Amino acid sequence: MYSQLSYEDRKEIYANYFSLGYLNTDIGSKFALISLICYLTHKMKMKKPEMNCYKVIMKIIDKEAHTHDAEFIENLSIICEDFMKNTSEFLTFDIKTGKEMAQKVREILHTYVPF
Repeated sequence: MYSQLSYEDRKEIYANYFSLGYLNTDIGSKFALISLICYLTHKMKMKKPEMNCYKVIMKIIDKEAHTHDAEFIENLSIICEDFMKNTSEFLTFDIKTGKEMAQKVREILHTYVPF
């Protein structure tokens, strides 16, 4: 079981599957990425309950999805789903519209460096 793994083993699992370390940007931008995806997903769920973070991210990166690491996008969506639990308030960093939020998400995702 997971609880029987050492700290180093857990850290390796986290780094392999749930790290934002490949984003070549500051911590504020990483938090913005998570929060904006969560906010947009929360709003979309009000209209379409079947929406989830993965679907929202894919909608945002639509025409350029093939340029993104699919596993990273899936892992990012899982991180966002976790951060969304038990809350309905998300920081939007003074970004006003959904279109501007989606653009900021794309901008941050473009900082991805796969090595």
